[in-house]
Amino acid sequence: MKKSFAIFFTLVLLSACGVQRKVTVIPLSVPTQAEADSLVRALAGTEEPLRAFALETEAGPRVWGFVPAADLSGVAVYTLAPEKGAWALENRTDFPCDRTNDVLFKEFTDSATVRSFGGQTCLTFATWAESDKHGQHTIFLYKPATGSFENLSFSGKKLADGRLEGSSNKNFQLNAGSPEMRWAIAAQAANPRLVELSEADLMTDQAIAWWLEKNPTALTRATRISFGQIPAESSLVAAYRKASKQSAAPYSAALFDLRGYTVIVVYNRDSASYSLAWAEPQARNKNTDRLLNNIYFESGSTLALFYYQGRTTFKYRLTLANGSLRR
Repeated sequence: MKKSFAIFFTLVLLSACGVQRKVTVIPLSVPTQAEADSLVRALAGTEEPLRAFALETEAGPRVWGFVPAADLSGVAVYTLAPEKGAWALENRTDFPCDRTNDVLFKEFTDSATVRSFGGQTCLTFATWAESDKHGQHTIFLYKPATGSFENLSFSGKKLADGRLEGSSNKNFQLNAGSPEMRWAIAAQAANPRLVELSEADLMTDQAIAWWLEKNPTALTRATRISFGQIPAESSLVAAYRKASKQSAAPYSAALFDLRGYTVIVVYNRDSASYSLAWAEPQARNKNTDRLLNNIYFESGSTLALFYYQGRTTFKYRLTLANGSLRR
């Protein structure tokens, strides 16, 4: 059902004497960009950031507005059309977005642009969403003729310099070969703010994240550790192969720093498998932070983890056969 709305919209002007209201008439032909923005704000009843598009269609002039959803997790699409001499809300549709790491909308990152792909009109814009440590850049593609809505997202970890290190969902797009999706993929690849991880580093980050989730008290009170299997294609395995190793049949273990963490990777010759046995944040200040400095086998499959912290030294003992940990 259409929701009628007056042709007038309100601009609020602040002055020293209080709030004054000025009424401006918008013609029912295709409005300008500023007029389209104001129409969407009035009909959507929002002051949130938005992207608006005004086009002449076979059915007459139309305005589309894209506004962050109330919970900042998706996008609301407003379609505006003339009705009985006034602009009216023709349709509203909510599109949930594939958000990772609990990120929420923060800003639009480019202007509203009308593009043509294979003779089809496509409305495009991009958004930035973030949480404390993670971010997500999304390019949206909307086809007015069909009402289809697609998006391409790049998600990852926020870096200190403002860039985003992560990966795209391009490999999961059902129409990755379409002209519009090829354009979106190329646009994200050319964005200097986005740093795409190799598959090998992505596997490493996933393995470390899994280990940290399964062993939240490893550095404090845990008495047993869960080891995570590592794909041979992971950069953890590539670094293991280059590192010096300690051996005690059937295990070989290597200690090294990678991707901001100090890790121990173990190879089991009996099963021909690699596992992540230990991971902790890499020491930043070697004078004050705990520093995992060395590993060696004490007896059987028990691996000693030798630490420095300032002038103090201490050891953990990790048994590779069953994951037991002694301090």
